[in-house]
Amino acid sequence: MGGIELKIFKSTNRLFCLKECVVQFYCHQALFDVKTKECFLFSGYSLDLEMMNQNRQLYMRIYEIYNKDLVYFSNKLNTYLPCPKGFKKFSKYPNSCYHISGLEKKFYDAKKYCEQIHSFLPRTKNTNERELVESFAKVNSHTWVDSFITGLDQEFKWGDGSSINATLYINNFGGNSTYLKQQALVLKEAKLLDAEEESKAMINSFYINSLRRNFKLKIT
Repeated sequence: MGGIELKIFKSTNRLFCLKECVVQFYCHQALFDVKTKECFLFSGYSLDLEMMNQNRQLYMRIYEIYNKDLVYFSNKLNTYLPCPKGFKKFSKYPNSCYHISGLEKKFYDAKKYCEQIHSFLPRTKNTNERELVESFAKVNSHTWVDSFITGLDQEFKWGDGSSINATLYINNFGGNSTYLKQQALVLKEAKLLDAEEESKAMINSFYINSLRRNFKLKIT
């Protein structure tokens, strides 16, 4: 993966340069020039050797991984990353992490719950993933997914704007041709059904392509 320059700035010392890398989500390497006091921050682990000289010190961000279920592969960054605390990876889906809350809440409360832990409700884009998410649920319960409409003329889509390429079982129960009663989608028995957002359903959160901030630095 090629190193992408994130930021260049004047730094009073090496420690300040490294601290700035800590607060940058996508910072993997910090290059500090002891002569000019310049700090270079990079995303990625490869670097142009022409940037190196005897005055420049390169530091690499490394992660300690203790459990293979707690690390996922980021397609966006082309590297392995740790899942956030409270999340885990499942072998069939190595590119994302899941949080199983065991809680039941209304739709907007469920959505807010996921956002507060920097994630979102599941976007189950294939049958296998629907089966996986449903396996987390309690018996005879259903699980919120990341889709919501506000009008009868609208189409259910995933929260990222992509189409839901699956059969939807929509009946707007309790509503009619002019009144939208069931605004959200739930997953039950591997099917996507419409549901009233004021009803309660299970919460599972989905996390992908992000970085944790805590890390160690190693001199290369």
